[in-house]
Amino acid sequence: MTVRVVEVSFIGRVASNAITSGLGDGKRVRQFGARDTEITERWKAHIFTEKAPVAARTPLPTIQSTAQMSTLPLYWKLSSSATEERLEASVELVNSLEHFQLEHVPEPYLNGATTDESAVEDADPTAKPKTFIDSITSEDVRYALRRLTRGLASPKESSRLGFAVALTELLSRLSVVTANQVITLVLDASEISVNVKGQQLRDLLFARLFGLNCVVQSGLLFKMDPLPTSSIAPSSLRDFQRAVNEYLSLGERKPWFKETAWWSLLGALDALHRSEVPWRSEAVAFSSRAIFKDKGEWFPEKLAAAVRMQQWFPTLDWKDLTSPTFKDGQILSAPSLSKVATILREITTETGDDEEGLKVPKHHRIWRPELHFAWDALISQYSDSHAGPSIGERKSDVRDFFRVVVDAKAAPSEIPQLLTHNFTRLWMQQLSGKDRSLNKVAREAVNDLKLSVEKNPEVGIKVVLALLGNTSGNFDRLGNTKIVEAILGKADEAGMKSYVDHLIDTAYSPDGDGITLDASASLARRKWAVDQLSGIVRSGELPRSDAWISSALQFLLVHGFFLVKKKSEDSEVELLRRAPPGFPDEIHSACRQQLYSCLAFLLRFHLPKATSGTSNTRADAPKVNGIANDGESWLAKSIRVIQILEKDERHAAVLREETTEDVDARKAVRKALKRLHKVPSRLSSGLQLLLQSYTLRSYDPDFKAVELFQELSETSVALVEEEPATSADQKAKAKGIAKDDDDAPPEPIDVVLDSLIGSLESDSSYEREVANVVFDFICQDFKESTVDLLLTQVARRDPTSQDVDDMEGEESDTGSESLEEDTEEEDLESTQEDGSDPENASDVETDQDETVDPELRKRIAEALQMEDVLEDTIAGDLQENGSGGEEESEESDIEMMDDDQMMALDDKLAEIFRSSRAASKKSKNGAQREATVFKTRVVDFIETFVKRNARTNHAIRAVMPLVSLAAASSRDEDHMSKKATKVLKTVYSKTDDLIENLDVNLAMETLKSLHETATKVHGVDVGSVFNPPSRYLVRNLARAGKPDLIEERYLALLNDYIKHKQSKVPIQTLDDFIRSTPACAWRLRGRLVECCKPGESSKVYRQLQAMRLLKDLVTSASAPNSGVKDEIHDLLPSVAAVFSDALLSECSSKDSNMSAAQLREVLQNLSAIVRRTHNKDANDLWTANKTLSNLLARLREEKKSKPLNQAVEGLLKVIGSEGGPNKSKKRKQREPTAVTALPTLEEAGDVPSQPKKKKRRERKE
Repeated sequence: MTVRVVEVSFIGRVASNAITSGLGDGKRVRQFGARDTEITERWKAHIFTEKAPVAARTPLPTIQSTAQMSTLPLYWKLSSSATEERLEASVELVNSLEHFQLEHVPEPYLNGATTDESAVEDADPTAKPKTFIDSITSEDVRYALRRLTRGLASPKESSRLGFAVALTELLSRLSVVTANQVITLVLDASEISVNVKGQQLRDLLFARLFGLNCVVQSGLLFKMDPLPTSSIAPSSLRDFQRAVNEYLSLGERKPWFKETAWWSLLGALDALHRSEVPWRSEAVAFSSRAIFKDKGEWFPEKLAAAVRMQQWFPTLDWKDLTSPTFKDGQILSAPSLSKVATILREITTETGDDEEGLKVPKHHRIWRPELHFAWDALISQYSDSHAGPSIGERKSDVRDFFRVVVDAKAAPSEIPQLLTHNFTRLWMQQLSGKDRSLNKVAREAVNDLKLSVEKNPEVGIKVVLALLGNTSGNFDRLGNTKIVEAILGKADEAGMKSYVDHLIDTAYSPDGDGITLDASASLARRKWAVDQLSGIVRSGELPRSDAWISSALQFLLVHGFFLVKKKSEDSEVELLRRAPPGFPDEIHSACRQQLYSCLAFLLRFHLPKATSGTSNTRADAPKVNGIANDGESWLAKSIRVIQILEKDERHAAVLREETTEDVDARKAVRKALKRLHKVPSRLSSGLQLLLQSYTLRSYDPDFKAVELFQELSETSVALVEEEPATSADQKAKAKGIAKDDDDAPPEPIDVVLDSLIGSLESDSSYEREVANVVFDFICQDFKESTVDLLLTQVARRDPTSQDVDDMEGEESDTGSESLEEDTEEEDLESTQEDGSDPENASDVETDQDETVDPELRKRIAEALQMEDVLEDTIAGDLQENGSGGEEESEESDIEMMDDDQMMALDDKLAEIFRSSRAASKKSKNGAQREATVFKTRVVDFIETFVKRNARTNHAIRAVMPLVSLAAASSRDEDHMSKKATKVLKTVYSKTDDLIENLDVNLAMETLKSLHETATKVHGVDVGSVFNPPSRYLVRNLARAGKPDLIEERYLALLNDYIKHKQSKVPIQTLDDFIRSTPACAWRLRGRLVECCKPGESSKVYRQLQAMRLLKDLVTSASAPNSGVKDEIHDLLPSVAAVFSDALLSECSSKDSNMSAAQLREVLQNLSAIVRRTHNKDANDLWTANKTLSNLLARLREEKKSKPLNQAVEGLLKVIGSEGGPNKSKKRKQREPTAVTALPTLEEAGDVPSQPKKKKRRERKE
């Protein structure tokens, strides 16, 4: 359509400007020649009528005869895309045709007629235009007129433009045809039938418009000189009326064609204004009546016509023509400016008419980026050179015009009308990135729109509809804004309900698009409406109410599972009261998928707390996600609607092909739901939700789990109504007496869990979400076999192998079989690559026939088939040469291929096997990724299970499977590892989750496995993976009264870490044990002190770590709630002794084992212990320990490290060796310092530097 609009611009928007300024003298004389540079430039500009002085026609160039020259090739050049070639062909064609017409003698003269025109008049040109043209024009001219008029409908690029240019100039040269004849030719060549649509309709419409413009621009419509062979004038009032009616008819054909048709109409009126035809006044009166017949309806084209015609024809009764909209008849008067602004904005009111009689038709044209030509007409009135006297007397000031019409802010009700398609898309594009030139202005517009909607919330829903409808619902996503969500978030219940109704109306709108003529637009529009309904239900920011959520879910439900045959006025389902639109299968499938998404979200969505006036129907029932305000779940509501529609077979039919198994399964489920409803428990609620979800899915055409559906109904009833175990069974179980369960059926809870695990493998988020919610309800009723089934899902195994859990001895055989297969593949590959021993290779292939891929077989067969073809060819050659024979045949079988052919075959087979191995590896990787995704989903189950069973022994059983997942090192398993780590870190960190009946053996085995695993894995965060479950187990063992077992376990870890250089025990495990459970770790105090002695540890580093652990133990034990705070004083002498021994060994030995940094770390640990246990009195252990003070002073003298000396001085100050804490301030000033030793010369050089710097800073200050 854009190409057609541009083409129309030549005749309608550009050339019309020329004709309106080129008929001022009433007579036009062209100077047209092939060599005339001025005229050639006019042709290049597509302007053929200009105001020019009267002058004589230039002599025509010499033209060859028809026999010497043909004009047929010139028509092909008129369609050229090159402007120069097209113009040259037009010049040559018009000159040739004019020469042919001058040499032609009309038929009446050839028959001997006189100058009397009776012979011509008998052939009325109005009644028989084609016959008349044939009688007075030459053969070439007749052909040219028909060829040029038919060419106006050509879809070829530039054809319409070239043919219109040639036709316009030809009509201006010819003086033997009338306007009526040419108009008839144009209308006949562009006749529009009923079945014409699409591109052909566009071509015919433009052909008709171009043809009428050719008649107007050539001046033929206003030519008054009689024909040379008749007294009849070339134009008449009837011809002008016919042209005006055709222009108005074209404007009403299509909305996108109206502006161009009216522009051409104004061009014809302008030519009428400049002409001097005798029927001018009648033509003006007819035009005014035709244009202003609908007085109350106004649009920009009509406004432009009124402004122009007031300037051209001021004597008309404009007050009568423009009332009641413009009561005084003045378009640009001050009181009329507001109406002008309303017309130009094309804003439609709710009722279509306002209080002053102004009616703006809705969507009368398509928006285009070009400024409407009505603005040219209005703005030109404020120019002195164009303003007419009647306009100038009453028109408003230009400042008032700009303020009201151009710069006036739109009323709140007009804002949705301003959000047109192109403006909204441009706005969204400018918002998409900060590098956009108008990004800042676009964001300011967003803020202004938010403020306007906040002040006028009644227009909020209309703004949302405009933003989403013009951008396919992607305004917020592509524009990086949240304006749609913000507006909907502030809407009330009625606003949301109206928005939902609008979306349903959009989906129910008729097929096809009347504007774009594109039937596929209906499907896209309905998909968009379905997506929008799902989006608002799944948005957690919108105000929620049962009314609009029910409407949205009901639409998705009805059209997802049913085919509505006809409407039912009395139906309980609201949608059945409307005529069915007849949705295709794509819409039915989209409705089902979006319904599943909505229900999945509602199952996750937490309903806000009910107000004081609302209450649930059953107070004892557990609260469930996905319930409405009335207490009924959305799944139950959906099933109730389905049952209503299922009974109404006259108006609705199920899309699924129903079977007897489906009907029986649903009947069994209805009975099971009634029995489950009588048992108020978490298990019963979960089973009801599971059965309801399967009931909904059973109406899906793709549902295939009917047998499982029926089995779950029976299992659910058996699960809630089963009798508890007798005391005899419990005693037998306690003694370890087990019955023979080989033939026993699985536990009902195991069957339910197996179905939930199967749902995790589904691609549907709805099935997975239902499984998670149901699992949360039933996980507290798991048995030992159920826990085993759950934890088995995350065990490491080959994802490509078959399920071998139920086969005896399969686990032990799997490794050996895989090893043998790998060995055989390697042998086969080496054999193929070497090209030796082909018999062995064939044997290996034969052994593995059962596992060969069918595709691999096919490719090998194709390669070997080439060998068979070659064999047949060689055998044929041998027979032709007469050298056949049995012996030669046998020999040819052996030596039928030479070495090059054999090498080529070997290479091809090797390539086939390599590609097969690569495909197998790729398939295995895909299976591994799928297994990882499945395990990740199972981790969610385990997290829920541990949270619900944190005070049972089941939580201990889940520790090691989670640890194995958290320690996974594969790149594809990173997400799974992080999720398992999060579960270990958060779920097992709660201090109040303690097990009442602890299984001590299970806890100790798990704790030991944890520590052993921690020594084997690398690159794992010990503090997040191993420490939380270790703390959980230690707390439960301590509560069970087993501190000896804890001491034994951690004492073994401590000895392993201290004694062995290659020990892999993570120090974080010991550190976390000491910090988290100081009461249990206090039992290790003696061993920790021994580990700090010199020579006790395998490394100096391990000795330092032992000192740090001792410091952490003293620090943790000194806490008020540690339980062992009173025992710290008894440990201090041994702590002081061990640190004194360490310092003495460093001072007495010539070769120190510790570096200055390590010594400083020793002093820091000792300082922390002293600060925590120092009593600040004369009887304090640290103050009275002179040995330690002397060692520190000696260490300060011997070690020359400044950081070490600073640590020594700090420790001496803490223990009070440089002044007691009880001495008064004056006494401290009189007494000398405790350290009397003078500094050495080397130390003396460093001491005075610091005071000098302080003095300098004080002077500066």
